[in-house]
Amino acid sequence: MARVHTAKAAEMADGDPYLLIHMAAKRAKQLQKGARPLTSEVGESHCVTALREIEEGKYTQEHFYERVEVEGLKKEKEIEDEYQSTQSERYPE
Repeated sequence: MARVHTAKAAEMADGDPYLLIHMAAKRAKQLQKGARPLTSEVGESHCVTALREIEEGKYTQEHFYERVEVEGLKKEKEIEDEYQSTQSERYPE
């Protein structure tokens, strides 16, 4: 059974539980899309892996605010830009 201490993870999010929830959700989505886990634990859900990475300090606020690019994923802005360009090609103004 996975043991993640959310108190330690909350400390890594400056004690803000809402920031912790947003960080864990964003990281879990990245893992679901195919990002490589930053921990050595296997067989855990994406949510538990995300919380463990935050707890261990491997996924930080720098990653969350995209000041550091997470390996194996495009930044969300780049994906949005690609979507915008394909939409404008289909429906020129």
